[in-house]
Amino acid sequence: MSDGKSSTTIRTRIREAAGQLTASERKIANAILADYPFTGLESIQELAAKTGVSAPSITRFVSKIGCGGFQDLQRQLIAELKEGRRSPLDLKSSQRPVGHSEFLSEYVARVSAVMGEMTGMVSQAQFDILAELLADPSRNIFLLGGGASATASLPSCRSISGRSAAASTTWPTTRNSGRSMCCACAGRMSCC
Repeated sequence: MSDGKSSTTIRTRIREAAGQLTASERKIANAILADYPFTGLESIQELAAKTGVSAPSITRFVSKIGCGGFQDLQRQLIAELKEGRRSPLDLKSSQRPVGHSEFLSEYVARVSAVMGEMTGMVSQAQFDILAELLADPSRNIFLLGGGASATASLPSCRSISGRSAAASTTWPTTRNSGRSMCCACAGRMSCC
């Protein structure tokens, strides 16, 4: 592709185009995003059958997200998979070293980029639905984790409960050598 879109992922381009998609194209987008990138690697006939749309609709969709055709979409998805399979050492060697004085600004830039990408993954409508579900006091919320993931869930537990972690969290020892987190936040959350 020569339009500069090759540097962005197909996932990002689908999300950016979401507002301009027809109902049929949204079916295709949702199917691809639900099992990304593997659904996009199926044949056009399989994708059409899975989504209940025509092959020409799929062709229009891939054009709308900046691909030269269905095969171009698949080539780009395969390239993304290959890039993702690079080892951390390969990725590290392709990055410029960060000097001590640049570490904080580089870290903040990476975190900002990740946060920006995350905001593109969830539509405002999806976010609003999730917020309503989380705010509903009649619903229980369960956070599961052990070790680092249990520790990472503490801010969520604190935010939802409005209580301190010390008041709402216990760390029972499990048989498997790790710790699991159990939390009853404001009587409506359990974290294990």
